[in-house]
Amino acid sequence: VFASAGSAVSLTGSAANGRSGAPNRALALAGSGGGAIALARGSSFRLVSGSIAYNESAALGGGVCAENGSSVIMSGGSIAANAASLRGGGVYAEGSVTVESSGSSLAVIGGKDLADGNTASLGGGVYVAPGGSLTIGGRSEIWCNAADALGGGVYVASGGTLDHAGAGEAAIAYNKAGKLAGGVFLAERAIRVGPASWAASIQSNATVIDATASDILPDLAR
Repeated sequence: VFASAGSAVSLTGSAANGRSGAPNRALALAGSGGGAIALARGSSFRLVSGSIAYNESAALGGGVCAENGSSVIMSGGSIAANAASLRGGGVYAEGSVTVESSGSSLAVIGGKDLADGNTASLGGGVYVAPGGSLTIGGRSEIWCNAADALGGGVYVASGGTLDHAGAGEAAIAYNKAGKLAGGVFLAERAIRVGPASWAASIQSNATVIDATASDILPDLAR
């Protein structure tokens, strides 16, 4: 689905899914991405329930690609089993992304094991680009995503913002990275909004190689 400038798309109780072994694919054109949903500047997407799964992008945003000035609100449902060759297996965010359940069910980027998660080189679950933002609220999970290099759960580029002040316990958990920061990777000049101790909401992540043998690097690193 391509949302043109100024348009709004909502998904409730439906699926924007490919199939395991036969995913939907977005080609690696300049500035392109979004295996299932591609948002142009000034457009918006709301996921209320349902799923975005088994989609691929040869560049950015295996599930959703949100260009600068666009917005994504995820109040339920799941974004799972998507893949991007470069950045943002689940979501690539140049605009604003809010993940906060408004109902009885969780809002989930990923799944209950790594086979269900999203994958990318950087930011397996979500890649927050310069000028983009990711806000995580209550009853939301970024779980069991994987990055080949950095930020299994979330990668925040310089000038991007991660706000997890309202996140619940273990909101970003059980993600894995090949090199550093299984949970969250913060690039230089990336902004984190949340408690001084982030360990409650970012925990139980892993790295394949812990280059400095620091206990905190599997969960959050710069």
